[in-house]
Amino acid sequence: MIISAVVAFVVLLTVAVFSIRSMVSVGAYEEEPAVQSEPGERVLSELDIQASLPDEVVVEYQPEIDSLTLPYAPGQRIPSLAELIPTFAESTVVSNTDGEIVATSQGVQAQANGQMTTAPSDTTISSVVQEGDVAVLTALRWQCGWMTEYVDATDRGDTARAVNAKQMLQEFPKLDAIVQYAPDFIQMHDDIVEPAFSGDVTSMRGWVKSSCPTN
Repeated sequence: MIISAVVAFVVLLTVAVFSIRSMVSVGAYEEEPAVQSEPGERVLSELDIQASLPDEVVVEYQPEIDSLTLPYAPGQRIPSLAELIPTFAESTVVSNTDGEIVATSQGVQAQANGQMTTAPSDTTISSVVQEGDVAVLTALRWQCGWMTEYVDATDRGDTARAVNAKQMLQEFPKLDAIVQYAPDFIQMHDDIVEPAFSGDVTSMRGWVKSSCPTN
């Protein structure tokens, strides 16, 4: 019951803390499959190929991805900006003040994990991203990779991999992005990640399955 409450709280917090909002009319969407990439590389996903981000957004927020310099988990690639803030694909910036960018787009909405959807041409999507949003999203994606690695290593009885994953995961509460912009996620780490180090990977496994991308 406690874990369920924590997971629900974190999901709600994820929506609130990032201030990345979309208002979309209901319509029929056509999805494209995600593109697989080589591990540990920054590559163009289907999303990057089919959609572009405004230069202002790239200049402002790409450094937040690059600021995380710790190694990513085996098999995990560095996320692209378009994946982390997909509703900015093919958008037009309407304001850029004090680290907050507001943009709108028509007819195309990008979805996470490299998928694209096409909305009716008269659909207006309004999106907002603030300083620290992308840094936190990057940190959470990085954490997901190491959670996945820890669960898999534990399942396979691979002690060396599990120890390495544990060492990396213990860095999460100390990441600048988390300390500065989203300290509430430290509690999520304590409730979901730390129990796995004592042998109970149930909550971590559930989090990986429900909340982590597949690459």
